[in-house]
Amino acid sequence: DLHSFPTRRSSDLISDLLGLPRDGPADRFRRWADAFASVLGFRLDAEGIRQVLGAQRDSWAFMAGLLAERREAPRDDLISQLVGSCGDGEREISEDAISEDEALQIAVQLLAAGTESVGNALASGMRRLAGDPGLVERLRVDRILVERFVEELLRLESPLQCMFRNEIGRAHV
Repeated sequence: DLHSFPTRRSSDLISDLLGLPRDGPADRFRRWADAFASVLGFRLDAEGIRQVLGAQRDSWAFMAGLLAERREAPRDDLISQLVGSCGDGEREISEDAISEDEALQIAVQLLAAGTESVGNALASGMRRLAGDPGLVERLRVDRILVERFVEELLRLESPLQCMFRNEIGRAHV
């Protein structure tokens, strides 16, 4: 099924990266990602707004608990790294430190956007491969082409359409 595999796999990949449990919450993560993505349509009715607000409340509560858990028992994962980037309240916060609220916002954004973008990219790739058996065979024969295929797929069929950013200040990159 072109919908269930990318959805499940994207939740697994993002869960692994962030250090989230894989057993059970994938459907919940997907619901949150879907609710947040629905805002991009710019036409939410009252029920849609309730779903977005519920997803925000639930995802923030889940992540706040996870951040607190990692503060007490860090692991080798991205959530623990976010917690490690926060000031601890006892020492002076450095310029590079982020606040607890910022860590929470970043964690929720990574979960929702990561689930959405990875799932969309996987579905686009599967659709492209299903429609071109010759391409599948070329990728099987020459594995070097797989990386190029993924890069071109992401360039041509970006999983993040209509995502605009505005500069709010000068930054050195």
